[in-house]
Amino acid sequence: MSHQFYPEMQQFDVRDELDKLLLGCYENAPIAQSVLIRRIQDTHCPCWDAGSGSPNSHCAFCQGEGYKWTEDLQLAYMARNFGGVLNPSTVISRQNEVTDYGLTDENRALAYLRYTAFPHYERYLRPDNPTFDKLYELKVEDNGQVAYPWVRAAKWQIRSVTAHHGDWGRVEYFECGLQKENV
Repeated sequence: MSHQFYPEMQQFDVRDELDKLLLGCYENAPIAQSVLIRRIQDTHCPCWDAGSGSPNSHCAFCQGEGYKWTEDLQLAYMARNFGGVLNPSTVISRQNEVTDYGLTDENRALAYLRYTAFPHYERYLRPDNPTFDKLYELKVEDNGQVAYPWVRAAKWQIRSVTAHHGDWGRVEYFECGLQKENV
């Protein structure tokens, strides 16, 4: 008779567990939403006016960003109103330890994305970044599917990207500090 309660040892895989949360599995419904990531390049758009230091807000190419950019669809879990509970040293936190419990800020959020979302995340570590990348929430239909054509429902500045590392230093997931921007 065997008295082993744990007959075999399995390694915990954070990537796999996050995928089960984001995408769903036999135990859980999916919690991820589709978002668009606008990755700003360090190249000014031709509409950029060096004299005034500003872009043409009506530019059809850069849409007023002033820089060239690309966009791609990602899956993210958005945790809203997190500005008041973050560490004061966090870029998006403007509150401190003496803030009243329960005070929230609807203009700040955290987003959790898969390990593939930011292949060049070292860009976010540079203090001289000219502008922030953007994250767009997309409108969804009643059945939970993304409306097509895509309708941008909310625009967030990606103020920080933290790579969370697991065993042997591999990136397991990304945590993004977000600040709302008017659409």
